[in-house]
Amino acid sequence: AMGAGGVMFGGGAPKQRLLDFYEFATCPQGRKIRLGGGNFATVWKGINRATGEEVAIKIIVKSDGTGNPPAEANPLHAEILKMVDHKNIIQLKDYFDEEKALCLVLELATGGDIVEKVSADGVFTEAAAVRYCRQILAALGHCHKRGLVHCDLKCENILFSSKNPDAELKIADFGLAQLVTQGDKLVSGRGTPEYVAPEVIERTGYDSAADMWSVGVLVYTWMSGVFPFFAPEKDENKNPLTIVQQREILFQKIRECRYSEKYFDNGSANAKDFIRCLLRKDPKKRWTAEQCLQHPWILSNSPANNPLNHSLNNLRTQNTVREQAGVSHAFYSVLLNSSSLAPSSHQTPLLVAATTAPAVDDSDIMGRGVAPLITFAFSKRESDQQQAAGMIANYLLKREYLDRLVDGGALRALCHLSESKHVGVLNFVCLAFYRIAQVRVHRLKMCSSQATVSRIIAMGSQSSNMVARQAARAVCEMLKEESIRKALLDQGCLKMLTRLAQSPMTDHQREALASYSSLAESQSCHHYLLGDEVKVVSQINALVSREQSSLYNVGIFFLASVIFQLLTKESLESAGPKIVCEALQSLVALTKHPLALIQTPALKSLHRLLTRFNSEVMDAADQETRTYIESLGTRGCSPTSVSNPEGPDSTTKAAGHASAPPSAPP
Repeated sequence: AMGAGGVMFGGGAPKQRLLDFYEFATCPQGRKIRLGGGNFATVWKGINRATGEEVAIKIIVKSDGTGNPPAEANPLHAEILKMVDHKNIIQLKDYFDEEKALCLVLELATGGDIVEKVSADGVFTEAAAVRYCRQILAALGHCHKRGLVHCDLKCENILFSSKNPDAELKIADFGLAQLVTQGDKLVSGRGTPEYVAPEVIERTGYDSAADMWSVGVLVYTWMSGVFPFFAPEKDENKNPLTIVQQREILFQKIRECRYSEKYFDNGSANAKDFIRCLLRKDPKKRWTAEQCLQHPWILSNSPANNPLNHSLNNLRTQNTVREQAGVSHAFYSVLLNSSSLAPSSHQTPLLVAATTAPAVDDSDIMGRGVAPLITFAFSKRESDQQQAAGMIANYLLKREYLDRLVDGGALRALCHLSESKHVGVLNFVCLAFYRIAQVRVHRLKMCSSQATVSRIIAMGSQSSNMVARQAARAVCEMLKEESIRKALLDQGCLKMLTRLAQSPMTDHQREALASYSSLAESQSCHHYLLGDEVKVVSQINALVSREQSSLYNVGIFFLASVIFQLLTKESLESAGPKIVCEALQSLVALTKHPLALIQTPALKSLHRLLTRFNSEVMDAADQETRTYIESLGTRGCSPTSVSNPEGPDSTTKAAGHASAPPSAPP
């Protein structure tokens, strides 16, 4: 596929630069026009040099200073978004994979987000809620059929194409989006706290049903002016709650699916029923986008058109904006300004609060240093240990705390906690080890401690799959260090990765294959990969045979192709005829993938396999496989027509990919 700017998505063509085809729009003072941004990305207004079309240019930096690029900076993420084409989704027009950043050229939505639109309109009706929801459901249905989960639906990501009253709604910001195969689950927690589903918080695995929960939160918020799940800033005795306490209260309400319908008593019965169909704890009982489009509330041609200002009567007991912590600021502001409940002048304007990220004050714990938290970990009470392990794992998400915790004794505390018999404690411990191992300077410190390594290996043999897989993720990071790689392999760590690859979570599968890919670069590691305890070819065969759809498991298929490119003929031969036949089955499946970066190495590997084992594998293959291979020749794309790599070990191009395996796309 070729981008509008001339960039070859599948690789192979000379890279072009963003500024060869686009320029940044500037204000009269000559400054670039910034549209928004986050931790790793900044969005600017741009112009197509050839057509003059206005666009949005999203610049995603590839390094966060820790050596761990954000998943959104992976070019595979852009290729996946290229496959999504719907009028209610911001279109990816082009992308440029440059040295220090991934540059996305996106459709420009000039109508602002739904917060700004409702504020500008000054009124919000149930009819408008139905109209907006119908468009969101259509877009989500398009994504979910292709295995794409947005993972971060919220008011700020609902944009409008123009300021026209009838402008089309556009879902934006697929930065956290992920692909998932039907039947598989995602595991890494993503999203905005007030909108996330119970299964995301509990880390039991989630799929497109998590997006549908977020739709329920959106509609509830539009209809009532408050979030269905929120935490107060003070307890019953009016004492301030810490951020950690507020978060736990919020998550507990979400886990229990505790919300009230009193905030929109005057909403229609169909609207309430629609929300009930989505805010269900069991994701299997939650309605899909396709089902929701057939709900009476969505099908209604004449929903209530009167303003929803009456819902604010339920907020009369709240005398300040900050006490109603669950308020969805834009809608609450519109309703508030239309009623007799206007706040006193000293209160914080809601629209200011809506566009300002709340400051997270962790001074209640971290402000006193890490020593109290580390000491807390050595408590003999199991409940204290679980809370300490959870807090350490959560604080490790912030780099400024990660350094302080590791330097302050977190590794020693985690080793102590790893002796617990409680699965909840061990899961947090393994998660913490994984997060520490993602930063190389701390990974080296971990690897230098035999006690730490031994505890992680021990947890990898736990009967609990949840614990074992988190431990395996830490090992995946540790295997990046050549100084300890052989010692880890000799201790049988690849058995841990086997459990990770067998996980139903696509994130886990990709992480395991990325490690296999890195190991396959060294021929000395091939006997570990192809041995009876690991059988990496059998694992790949099991994964790629699950689903042949072109939009599923792009990252897994890519890594599988790379691994086959790196495995030499000699290694496969020593593994035995059964492994060779399984390799043939996998390669045939991979050659059917439409993306060139997956198909091309698979064709080359298939050529190499047939060159060395032609009679054996063709005799063992079933009729369908033999017919397919022969048909490749009649279409002029036979594996034997693909130029053979220069010798069995010539895997330079593949190794170039494998040395920096792609993160989970997106």
